[in-house]
Amino acid sequence: MPSKDKNPAERVGHLPNTVTRKILIAKLVPSERVLDQDAVKKAKRSISSGNTKPPRVVRIGRYYYVRNGNHRIMAAKLRGLRNIDCRIEARKRRPNVSDFEEDDCKEAVKLGYLGFSKVSVTSKKEKDQAYDEEEELLF
Repeated sequence: MPSKDKNPAERVGHLPNTVTRKILIAKLVPSERVLDQDAVKKAKRSISSGNTKPPRVVRIGRYYYVRNGNHRIMAAKLRGLRNIDCRIEARKRRPNVSDFEEDDCKEAVKLGYLGFSKVSVTSKKEKDQAYDEEEELLF
């Protein structure tokens, strides 16, 4: 049985080895470069009602790579917020194994996506098309 001193919001969906705290949006690195405008609008409404879960991030160097919650972060940025509560998860690194999150984080920073700069908000159709084009370039 959970202890009574904890806030119910902290108990719901609690993940081991995590902590929730405010992080500057300027230190967040998106894991998606194109976002669905309808999902961002929905996230804006959730923020307004105070009914939103903290995005999940992992610390990589000086930055925080977004594992889940890109639309919520963009919505917060568009609402003029400078920081957002995030759930910081433990990073499990294995020796001799490529670290996709670290590689993607470094590339996104290098390309100017830090702080959700350059992230596009567009229709779902255009988002899907952008990912299809990116995939074609990779293969």
